[in-house]
This record gives sequence, C-alpha cells and structure tokens, in this order.
Amino acid sequence: MQMATENQFVLFYSIRQCPTDTGCFIPHMERLVASSLPMPKTVIADAGYDSEENYLYAMGEEKELSFNSLIPYERENTSYKKDIRHASNWTYEEQDDRFICPKGQYARFK
Repeated sequence: MQMATENQFVLFYSIRQCPTDTGCFIPHMERLVASSLPMPKTVIADAGYDSEENYLYAMGEEKELSFNSLIPYERENTSYKKDIRHASNWTYEEQDDRFICPKGQYARFK
C-alpha cells in the first residue's frame, strides 16, 4: 500500500502487488495524476524508492508534469562483503576461468 500524506493526514492511497517500493512510485503517482486531486509541488519518499527511473519520472523527462522530489540515495549494502557465499568474495583464476570459494572449492559460472 502506498500513501500520500500531508500534515499526518492521508490524502490518497493506492494498492499494488510490487515486492519493493521502487516499482510502486510511478504507478502511484500516475493514479494521483488521474484523480481529481491537485498534484503536490514536492514529493518526499524514503530510500526504498531510489531508482534512476523514479528520478527521471520526478524530473518530468518521461511526462509533461514535473515536481520537486526528495528521494535519498540508498546507502550501499556492505553486509555481503563478509558472506562467503557471495562470489565477489571468491578468488578468480583467469587462466582456468573459475572461482575458488573461501573453502577451497572450484566453481565455474555458466
């Protein structure tokens, strides 16, 4: 569920079947545009809406209507740097085109 609020009052909402907020921003705003409600001058969203597509949409490059937006860039997730299951933590042998996991097992990616 996506909500548009002002001064802690819900002004508009939409329900979508998206696994993340990133894919909900544009459809939610399009429904707001199609309604009889006035468009906000500034849209504030959390980092879950961080995507190039959403930034371009807010700037008006994909439509005529534009508005100011405050969507922070999501901080880089560094938890994978300690995860031995993540291939970026494995040693790559270019000559044999294979990776070696921290436990010494070889893996080829297809």
